[in-house]
Parts: sequence; C-alpha cells; structure tokens
Amino acid sequence: MNLTLLGCLAALLAGTLIPMSSAALISVAIVSCSLAMVVIVRARNSGLKVILTSGALALSLLWGSGFTDAQLGHRLPDVLYGQDVSVTGCIVGEVDRQNLSASRSRARFLLELHANSLSIHGLRSVRVSWFDAPDWLMTGACLKGTARLKPPRSYANGLSYDYVASMMFQKIDATGYLTRGEQVESVAPGVLLGSDLADKIKQVALAGLTPESSAWVKGLVFGDKAAFSGEQWRRVRDSGTLHLLVVSGLHVSMIGAMALFLGALVARLLILFSELLLVKRSIAGLRALPVACALVVTAAYVLLAGSGISLIRAWFMFAVALAIWKLPMRVRRASLLLMAALVIMIINPLSWTQ
Repeated sequence: MNLTLLGCLAALLAGTLIPMSSAALISVAIVSCSLAMVVIVRARNSGLKVILTSGALALSLLWGSGFTDAQLGHRLPDVLYGQDVSVTGCIVGEVDRQNLSASRSRARFLLELHANSLSIHGLRSVRVSWFDAPDWLMTGACLKGTARLKPPRSYANGLSYDYVASMMFQKIDATGYLTRGEQVESVAPGVLLGSDLADKIKQVALAGLTPESSAWVKGLVFGDKAAFSGEQWRRVRDSGTLHLLVVSGLHVSMIGAMALFLGALVARLLILFSELLLVKRSIAGLRALPVACALVVTAAYVLLAGSGISLIRAWFMFAVALAIWKLPMRVRRASLLLMAALVIMIINPLSWTQ
C-alpha cells in the first residue's frame, strides 16, 4: 500500500512538470503495459490489484498535468504585457497602505475579478497597487477601472524564491497597478464570495477591539502577517515568539479541543433531556456529536485562516486522530503520513512547490 501511495505522489508531482499531451501518452502506456502483463502472466489473484494500481498512477499523472495546464490557462498572456486593460472586481483581504512621501501614498491589495476573457480561461485574481488611492478602498469594496498588468515572473538564474510557482499556487494570474478606478455597488456573477464571507466573519470577530489588539488577534489567531507594523514585528522577533504567527497544528488542535469539549457538553445535555422526557430513541448519534462538532469547527477555522498546506495537513491528522480514538483500528505511521501528503497533493498538485 505504501508503495502505491508513494507512486501516486510521484505521479502527481511529475504531472505538474510535463504537458497534458505527454501525460496522456504516458498514462496510456502505463495502463496498456499493466493489462498486457496481466494477460501474458495470467495472474488471476493479483491481476485486479495491478490494474487498479496502474489506473491510480495514470489518473494521478493526468490530474497533476491537467491541473497545472488549467492554472497556466488562467495566466495573463504575454501579448497583454504592459497593456492597459479594463478590470472589474472586488477586494479580497487586507489593503496595505504605505506613505511614500508627504504627498504620495500607495495601496496594495488583491483584486478578485469578475468573469472576463483576458486569458484563455479568464483571469481570477490580480495583485495590484494603486497610487494615491481613494479612502473608500477597503476590504470587500468593488471597483472597475483600468490596470496595466504583467504575468508573474521569477528571476532568470533560477536560484531565488520561485515566485511564479507561488503565484500559481495562490491562483494569482497577474500583477501590476491601477491607473484609474471607480467604486461600483453591484457584485456581478463570477466573483468568489467565499473569501468575502470569511472577511465579514473576521470583521465580526474583531469588532470592538483597539487597533493595537486587533493586529495581535489577526496575527496570532488568523495568521495575517500583513496586520503587523514594523515595531510589532521587531517585538515578536526579539521575544522569540515569531513562530506563533504561523498558524498550523497548534492552533488547529486548540480549536479542535475546545470544539470537542463544547460538543460533548451539548451531547450530554441532550442525553439528559431525552432521559427526563422518557424519549426512547437511540443516542448513538448524540455520542458522535462531539467528533462531528470538532471536525466542522476546525474545518471552518482552516478556511478562515487561509487554507494553507500546514493547516490542511493538521486538519487531516486531527481527523485521523479522532478516528483512531473512536474506532477500533490501527494505522501505520508511514501510511498515515503518505495519505496526508496525497490528500494535500490531490487538492492542489502544486503544493510540493511550497
């Protein structure tokens, strides 16, 4: 089993490095060779296993290549490099405002675009700057205007941080700056409202906090590093608490423990209530309520905190830990780690670049 999982991981990784046409040919060759081997050897007992394994490898290779091709299809084409294009979208995440001088400022933000035909599959998100931006520019605001964009590019020597892979992983298809823009009220179909909902939930959670404490809650709870000022960054660096700003397993386990306790308390109250009313119903479902509550609450937290690789891995391991606790089963540690890696790679085959 471990060899199959490892092979699927390798196939997913390889698929992100080759075009779809090559991946299809290799997949056909893998399946054909396995079928031929089964027919020639006439392996009745292991024949089905060989076919299923080869099919899994072929599907993994096709998924990795197809996913990467789809991401490249969203990128801004080279013919539009540096050209003025019309964009319409809504701001997702925080707006980073910087004072460049006494009379000049710059705002940086992520703009999630409405349906468009600027690329093969349409641009999804662009990271742009706007010099001397108006005051209405904030999280959730929608605008239309003119932008000068370029495809994300890394340095030519290949030794630096892989900026292109990072942008593809985040589904950011272009960068640049706005030359003009105006606010619009309506939200057209095509914009992803999940991020907007997450921002609204964060705003409710941060309501009533001072700017100083709000930055700490954003950084420590939601992993929002952009919320910290330079002085706050120096403070966490000098105090040795910088690692707490990386939301990962510690945060997920704490949230999960609290949700597990809350679910157990609610389940116990419901059981007592049913006993008082002499309701003769099975309470097996109520006994599973704490686990279901913990899984749902931690999944919601992972979405709010950005759905990073470490968060998805931590949630998967937390779910398996609950399963081992509640079910009479034994899991090998190597298989568990490989399964966690496979789940992450299936969700986003470009995760290995991060």
